[in-house]
Amino acid sequence: MINCVFGNGLHVFYGMLIDLQYDLGNSPLSWDTHPTLKKRDTIFVGRNDKLEEFEQRIDDFNTNKPKTIIASGVPNIGRRTFLRNAFIKTSINPPSYIPLSIYLDRNDSIEDFIIKLNDLSLIDVDDELHNLLYKTIEDKLSIASKIIVAAQKANEIILILDDGCLVNYKRELSDWFRRLILDKMISFIPVLCCASKYRVKLSEKKIDFAAFFLDINELSTSERKRLFGKLLKLLDIDMKPDDFQLFSEQLYGYPDQVLFAVDLIDILKIEGAKKEIHQITEFNSEKAHILLQKHENDQKVFSFIRLLAQFEIISRDFIYEIVDFDKSYYSILEELEAEHICEYIGSEGEFIRLNDMIRDYIKRNQVYITNKFKKKIKAHVTNFLKDDDKLGRDSSDYIYSIKEALAGNHEIDEGHLIPSHFLRCMKELYQKRGKLDRVIQLANKILEKEDYIDKSFIQDVRYYLCLALARKKDNRLLSEVQKIHGDEHNFLLGFYYRLVGRHSDAIEKLTKIIDAPYVSNRARRELVQVLMQIENYEEALEFAKENYDKNRLSHFHIQAYFHCLISSPHYEDYEDELSCLYKELEEIDSDQAKQMALIAKARYIAKIDKNETKSLNIINDGIHMYPDAPYPIFAKFDIALFFKNLQEMVHAHELTKNIKKRMTLSERTVSKQKAYILARQGKGHEALRVFHGTIKEFPEEIKNEILERFKQGILTI
Repeated sequence: MINCVFGNGLHVFYGMLIDLQYDLGNSPLSWDTHPTLKKRDTIFVGRNDKLEEFEQRIDDFNTNKPKTIIASGVPNIGRRTFLRNAFIKTSINPPSYIPLSIYLDRNDSIEDFIIKLNDLSLIDVDDELHNLLYKTIEDKLSIASKIIVAAQKANEIILILDDGCLVNYKRELSDWFRRLILDKMISFIPVLCCASKYRVKLSEKKIDFAAFFLDINELSTSERKRLFGKLLKLLDIDMKPDDFQLFSEQLYGYPDQVLFAVDLIDILKIEGAKKEIHQITEFNSEKAHILLQKHENDQKVFSFIRLLAQFEIISRDFIYEIVDFDKSYYSILEELEAEHICEYIGSEGEFIRLNDMIRDYIKRNQVYITNKFKKKIKAHVTNFLKDDDKLGRDSSDYIYSIKEALAGNHEIDEGHLIPSHFLRCMKELYQKRGKLDRVIQLANKILEKEDYIDKSFIQDVRYYLCLALARKKDNRLLSEVQKIHGDEHNFLLGFYYRLVGRHSDAIEKLTKIIDAPYVSNRARRELVQVLMQIENYEEALEFAKENYDKNRLSHFHIQAYFHCLISSPHYEDYEDELSCLYKELEEIDSDQAKQMALIAKARYIAKIDKNETKSLNIINDGIHMYPDAPYPIFAKFDIALFFKNLQEMVHAHELTKNIKKRMTLSERTVSKQKAYILARQGKGHEALRVFHGTIKEFPEEIKNEILERFKQGILTI
């Protein structure tokens, strides 16, 4: 973890860029508050080859102008920056023009596209939005086309920040978007300009000159240095050539990393920044933590950021209703925008969108909103359900409120439902794990209308259906998964086999896809789990360390790596690393991570410090702090077993049996505990019989090894 140098009084330049420059999406409205923004906005470095390519395509009189321009590249690489400057250079827009903008994520489909276009007030289609769920794809395309034609007539550009809806993670155009681009009602005039997260593969680019595709790469070495030099000059920082070279060598080609480097130098001065130069190299993986650290001790600001993280996008009207129109939030929002924590989009900046990495960081760490905000949202949803003009509300309110109503099992007029309501609700309920039956129920309902919905969207619905079925160990999965093909088919089977105890089958399916595109991270995470289940810690450790090295901020990866190390035969060799790992868990602000940290600390004190009393006290505290969680109880049994404390082993076993009455737990866990208790009581033969039953589904070579280890352990228990 990085110990960030930012303090509460810091004048932070990082992120004080508008959408025109570094793909951060902020509005020129901020120029009046932060004059430095306007100066920075004039800095545009490199991309000359791409600008030349763009200019040639737009000025080619032998070819129709494209209706759609798609600039692809990773977030913060400069996609929107490039489009803005390219439009100015080719006179598509004057420098003062601000395009209309909408945001689409991978949960969205054509229905969401229509509703969000409707927010732009280009044409009145309110009457056509009712019963979208039952309209054919052709009808929906007709509505979308009508809005886009209206935009062309008004000489407007619609800028779309696309996070996996129009171009999916497989680098394919969605079928409905391809059909829309080719619609003959839409003229060959640039109107849809997309900043896409995913690069479009070559085979997808042949669509009759209706679209023009550009891949935006990271800045070259010379471009990084030029940008770095211009920003230093802007802040009047004079630097020796050797120091300039030293800092330049830390830059990877992302504009926001260059900005961060300059800010670090501005704050700490050159010699101080040299001592903290590791922060520049680590910035790309740690930037969410860095950006948030300034506000972690300000509960009002931090709770507001957590609130924003609950929404993909939210209107100002909606958010101000939740915070009771408290005027102080105006200045908080402006500060967060200037620091690149959120951005404004829409026709007049009326929508607020939290930075992707910030939202993902908060969601991943399960940092929840305050009870006050929960009550306000609940009241808002209640009032929404009573409103006769639901379609008159803005898209963020409409999409979010119905999703919450679905999650709460409220009665909703199906005329107001769209497919993404179901998918968003399913994802959220699945992640909370407590309402798997509702996930399955929602999936069944939307699959009844499969003929009216985009096929790729249906695949996502069926994927979450299969995840829920697997969690419930429902063999219906075996039939549903046949409708999902490729690597995700193998992943879902591997996941299901792990949960039902078919370990060899799980390993076979997951091993096939550990290097497959799109699913490798999921497969490796699951493979670690199944290898730990069969106590093959040596092999699990290899994958766990790889996962941890790739994402050191994930508490799941930290916990899995710790567990493999502490469970290995040579755990005492890893004392320093184990200590660092449980302390990293303690730094993550989420209940789940804190529970993991408590367990890890108790196990560390037991096995490394050999302190029985202290380790049991810590884990007993954890059992009381998390009464509905089985993991502190499992850890207590392991600690008691390590110290051969029969009384505490029996107590933990009773707690395990009690919690099994309230939730689904593996019978193997209960039986394995029973076997060790029998062994400690001197009932070796009975213990061996019970233990043998717990490993009957293990791979043969692993089974023999574990059985032999248990036999030897009986003699010392």
